Amino acid sequence: MAWSKLLRKDFMLENGLTFPEGLTYEDNYWHALLSGTVESYCVLEAPLYHYFVNERSITLLVNQTYHVDYLTVQLLAYEEMKRRGWTERYRDAVEFHMLHSICFDFLKIICLRFDPPAYSLFRLLQSVLAELITIRPENNTYYETGFTEFQKMVLAVIGKEVTKSEFVELAELVKKRGL
Repeated sequence: MAWSKLLRKDFMLENGLTFPEGLTYEDNYWHALLSGTVESYCVLEAPLYHYFVNERSITLLVNQTYHVDYLTVQLLAYEEMKRRGWTERYRDAVEFHMLHSICFDFLKIICLRFDPPAYSLFRLLQSVLAELITIRPENNTYYETGFTEFQKMVLAVIGKEVTKSEFVELAELVKKRGL
């Protein structure tokens, strides 16, 4: 999250670390690029920020079309990673990031921020992942250590044809267990 980072302005400008304007979840784009750009960092254990969860924040509201911005932001980040040559140089790391951000994070949004959970967005998630991910998830270097058993099961389900009723069952599992 952007609120937990202190960066020099010249570092951000030199590395093109900007936020896409007019989109919700814009800090996810920025963070994806920051993670691949920063060469060193320092962690301060001191409590320097008081985070307040606003129950009526835009990211917690239900049935809002702007929640789809999350997917848009991730696709913009992917295109920028591709432009920077990261998708070739760091294929497994980029695909691992995309699996986490699109598969798990966007799936959580679909299941928790839409009532009922949006099957059409789940189908969109499936098609986007099928286009972006060039290897089977289990062949990714980070598969064994980077995913829980439940996440591996979700990845397997997402890779298959899923009916609306099967999706509703998956959404209930996600709501109960989290990702």
